[in-house]
Amino acid sequence: MQVVTNLLNNESVCDIDHLRLVMLYALRYEKESPVQLMQLFNKLASRFAKYKPGLVQIVLKQAGVDKRTGDLFGNRDLLNIACNMARGLKGFENVYTCKDTAVVVKDNS
Repeated sequence: MQVVTNLLNNESVCDIDHLRLVMLYALRYEKESPVQLMQLFNKLASRFAKYKPGLVQIVLKQAGVDKRTGDLFGNRDLLNIACNMARGLKGFENVYTCKDTAVVVKDNS
């Protein structure tokens, strides 16, 4: 969210790219952060006179998560979530198997 806000405040980014950015963010996070989406909509409306308030909502209505089939962003199906979790745990070993066992060899000679 902070990166998107920083880009909205950036004067070197053109207005249409600001709109595209908010549309993509809205498509990705429409179910997860509606309050943040409203903040972005308001920021976009207050900064750019050409912005029509319903543009992003129309995109969400036409191409939102309820209209899509499949996983547009590749991270919401159960298998992918499990793989991401396993990838995050890579490098961590079971603490119970990490101990060094001392092997004592008796010389019976």
